[in-house]
Amino acid sequence: MGIFDSIKEAFESDPQKLADWEKDLTELQGKLANATGDAATKIQAEIDAKTQQISDMKSKLGLETPVTLPAEVTEPETVTPEVPSEPETVTPEVPSEPETVTPEVPSEPVPVPEPAPQPVVEAGTYTVQPGDSLSAIGERFGVSYQVIARANGIANPDLINVGQVLRIPPADAPAPEPEARTYTVRPGDSLSSIGREFGVSYTEIARANGIANPDMINVGQVLRIP
Repeated sequence: MGIFDSIKEAFESDPQKLADWEKDLTELQGKLANATGDAATKIQAEIDAKTQQISDMKSKLGLETPVTLPAEVTEPETVTPEVPSEPETVTPEVPSEPETVTPEVPSEPVPVPEPAPQPVVEAGTYTVQPGDSLSAIGERFGVSYQVIARANGIANPDLINVGQVLRIPPADAPAPEPEARTYTVRPGDSLSSIGREFGVSYTEIARANGIANPDMINVGQVLRIP
């Protein structure tokens, strides 16, 4: 410090002195950054003395004494820029198509088939029509199908032909006596097949002929058909 500086400090107020010393400290720190060797050591000693001087003045003035450190060169902090997030894609709601209501079309009335004309029945005869059976014909004339079968020599009541002319006995006519029928067993026959041929169950044939085992019949055996 020169004589001029000493005279200047003598007339300055303490706050003014503090401001000048802080200015001097800043200048010394700037010089230290470029100094080397002995010059740097000398400047550092001046900085220490000036720092102590400033600290004492601040204590005198009742101010906080910040710790002044040599300026360090630090790398600037790398700040990663925030990438704005893509806006959320909002799919617009597509209004659903109104439900198509198909008007109900009234169904056409189902035509009722006209009843088939009844076949012309001559006295005591009947011509077999499609779908007929001896039972149905017998109910129409009030005669049992067995009576019609015997009157027409029908062995199997289930076998009648369309167009066949049947003789119909009167409803009050007595049933004809059953004719004695026989059958000679042939190769491949069974009581079941014989029964189907004559419209009689195999159990009736077995009972009428005293056969204990319906599966045991012999070729050439004469059976009585009830």
